[in-house]
Amino acid sequence: MYRKKIKKALKQAVFQLPMPSFEKISNTPVTKLLEHDFITTQEPTKQKVQNSISRVIAVVCVCCGLFFAFGMGWFAQNCVIDSKIMLDVNPSIEITTNHKDCVLEVKGLNEDARTLLAGKKYRGQGLSQAIESLMNLLTEDDYLTESKNTILLSVQNKNTQHSQQLEKNISDYIRASLEQQHIIPNIIDQLIIFNQEEEDTARQYQISPGKIRYINGILAYRHDYTLEQLAVMNMEDLANLFEDADDFGDNDDDREDSSDDEDQDDPEEDSSDEEQDDTDNDDEHVEKKQSGVIKPSNKLPQKPPQQEDFSNDDSEYDSSWEEESDYYDFSDDGPDSVDDSAIDD
Repeated sequence: MYRKKIKKALKQAVFQLPMPSFEKISNTPVTKLLEHDFITTQEPTKQKVQNSISRVIAVVCVCCGLFFAFGMGWFAQNCVIDSKIMLDVNPSIEITTNHKDCVLEVKGLNEDARTLLAGKKYRGQGLSQAIESLMNLLTEDDYLTESKNTILLSVQNKNTQHSQQLEKNISDYIRASLEQQHIIPNIIDQLIIFNQEEEDTARQYQISPGKIRYINGILAYRHDYTLEQLAVMNMEDLANLFEDADDFGDNDDDREDSSDDEDQDDPEEDSSDEEQDDTDNDDEHVEKKQSGVIKPSNKLPQKPPQQEDFSNDDSEYDSSWEEESDYYDFSDDGPDSVDDSAIDD
């Protein structure tokens, strides 16, 4: 019953609404917009497509740039060689690492090293882990023993400070690893820089550039050996030769120092001789004054003054000075003695 009343009331409300006529609505004047606002503005379809394409291209370029920069940074940190570490016992081994000191490659430079590393993979390992593994291999094959304990460690890096730190760390890794084998290593460490000539020579003799540098230091003093002879020697023998070369060099330095000292002593002796000659001359001069006799000296005679030439002079020749000279007798009694007989005459 209530529903019927509600429906009836709604119908009455609808019929009571104003009912505008179509003609009135269609004839009503409409004011057009003079210019479009942000809602009614519409761009041509082609330009809208071009703008959307440009936005997509810009976004793609930015993404590619970010990906390239990130990729290059990652590649430089993880895949680019930063350091070269060379270990020479008799096997010559080269380790390359990245900026994070992670191993990129462990390569054998001679036949012994290639046989030792056959089937081994070290890429991605930490440097301490790789060094420990290599020390175990060298001791297992008796390349390192209690009596043969010399290792040449060469580090190559553009950053000197990083090279020094890397050298210290690797030396600690080697000692810690060999202590477990009851071996006290004799580590010869050196920092080297890239040298193309040494690289080519090392490749020719299948050893490391660090060992070439060490051999050149021996050949500077030991001329009785050649590079071919030293290249095949193990580090134990080379270390003994290097000590002998040091002793030889020290002897040469001592000889040079002694010769320099002798050269420095000579001027003192010369000065003392000159002083002695001066004192002798002074004593001789005193003796001359006391005796009243002037002795001939060893000095060169002075050139006498030139006399005037009167040969072409027309003036009358004056011979009076010859007559006066008869009054003087230049005998041993002295130039001041007078001849009395000449005066009487």
